[in-house]
Amino acid sequence: MVFPEREIVILQPPKTGGQAVQKALSGSRHHITGSGVWRHDTAEEIYTKMPEAREWKTAILVRNPYDRLESFYHYVRQSSPNANSVVKDVILQHDTFQSFVENVNFFELFFMGDQIVEGAATKLWPMVRYARGAGMIGVDVIHNETLQRDLEIFLNMAVNLDRVNVTPYERTQWTDFMRQRVHKAFREDFEVFGYESAT
Repeated sequence: MVFPEREIVILQPPKTGGQAVQKALSGSRHHITGSGVWRHDTAEEIYTKMPEAREWKTAILVRNPYDRLESFYHYVRQSSPNANSVVKDVILQHDTFQSFVENVNFFELFFMGDQIVEGAATKLWPMVRYARGAGMIGVDVIHNETLQRDLEIFLNMAVNLDRVNVTPYERTQWTDFMRQRVHKAFREDFEVFGYESAT
């Protein structure tokens, strides 16, 4: 997401709280600019479309990889109108989140994300990938778990933050095997953003 009037860039991997941030900063959940920048664009994509944004203050929204993946799975199964058919078809093969985590080839899904046309919300990539092109030095991190506090620190102002686009689902009882598989696939997210692996 870009906010030219504030000269800020907020990188938004799917299911990290971006629509709440968008609504707080613009009054709308739907991010529209004349620049062609889409809400889930990577830093590299944003800077290609808006070279001047390289000079702006940049942050990335992040979320515990376990929680993000579970929310992503249920979002795609329940309601994703923009879901790319290939990724959605893979998710729909698994009736439960446990089955999905224990059997899917995550690296194959990452590759599928590479093939998805711009604008599809179902690019299942590690969050760090969204910051490539910006480098992590100089990029602020806004954690979903402390979204209000971190966003206010980044903006240096108070914001009225309402949670939106919350996907309802019954939480899964994670097994050690599930945690190990997710940690292996998203290892860089755990390390770079300071999340405990719980393995």
